Amino acid sequence: MKKMKFKWDETESVTSNVRTQLTRASRAYFEAGRDAVRAGAAPADLHAFRLRTKRFRYTLELFEPLYGPAFERMIRSLRRIQQLLGDINDCVTARKLVEENGNGRSPQVRRVLRTLDRRQGERIAELAQTWPEFDRAGACERWLKYLAAHSGRAAPEPARRSRSARP
Repeated sequence: MKKMKFKWDETESVTSNVRTQLTRASRAYFEAGRDAVRAGAAPADLHAFRLRTKRFRYTLELFEPLYGPAFERMIRSLRRIQQLLGDINDCVTARKLVEENGNGRSPQVRRVLRTLDRRQGERIAELAQTWPEFDRAGACERWLKYLAAHSGRAAPEPARRSRSARP
């Protein structure tokens, strides 16, 4: 999975750069998600997509002041995807630890492994249901349109009272 790279144009405004880069990153993110969340995706692919989701969400959060309340909802929807991917990765990691440190013939170890497998399967099924809701028809285009149209248009912060005006 390719890493997101931003190409900041020093001759353009911050708003213009944000608009260009976030729309480009969003398009790439949706494409990567469609590839990663396909049926039978390997845990390594899901882990790589988890990291990409995390970087993408954190990048969007950097520019949250340039957008409005709808942007917060968009970021919340990413958090849900990131949480599910994190839960899946936690199961994979825990399984490796148990396998490396436990006696595979022990009934308790086998029970823990079955529990981890079941939990991982449940989270993968939940991701398989959540991703299509996130990426429903036209979602990527709506993101792109919003990011392009609303950059720099967030509501201004409320005026602060001066120190002398405080009670």
